[in-house]
Order: sequence, then C-alpha cells, then structure tokens
Amino acid sequence: LFDLIESELQYHQKSVQILEELHRKIGLSKSIPHASSPRLRTAIIKFDYEALDSNELSVLAKETVNIISDGDDSDWVTVEKQLSKQHGRVPRAYLQIDASLS
Repeated sequence: LFDLIESELQYHQKSVQILEELHRKIGLSKSIPHASSPRLRTAIIKFDYEALDSNELSVLAKETVNIISDGDDSDWVTVEKQLSKQHGRVPRAYLQIDASLS
C-alpha cells in the first residue's frame, strides 16, 4: 500500500510540473491554485449529481473528491474521483470544500 501511495504521489507531482510548464508556455495569466503543494484540496459531495455532458462528472453523495481547479468559474469546480481518477466539472453548490487546506 505504501508503494502504491508513493507512486501515485510522484505521478501527481510530475503531472503538476507538466501542467505548470504548459500553463507558462501558453501564457495564461491566472495562477494555478495550490499547484506547488503536494497536498490536494478535497471536498465531500453533498448530493448525487448526474453529468449532463462529457465535461461534467457524475458523483454520489458522501463521496470524497480531489479538487483540481476551482478558480475559473464561480459556479463549477473541476474535481477528480480519488479511486478511479475520473475527472470533470461538478456544480460548486454540490460540494462541501475542505476549508483546512484552502
């Protein structure tokens, strides 16, 4: 289990590095929130949500998700399921965001 967790952490840290580099190369002006921190922000889903298009993510109430991005749109947050690694947008109103890391 330790090796799996360590491997996942390294994978995500490398992903963040690649995304930050791409972010700089294409000249986006907004900073990536918490990108340098290895600790991910999390949220608990308050209500079931059924995705309406391919950019959205279906989630179940009480599911814990990782927050990928929440700065671009005040009504939507991009999240990732912790086990399946599926990601997509979920309405902000459906999330209880963990305030301890924000």
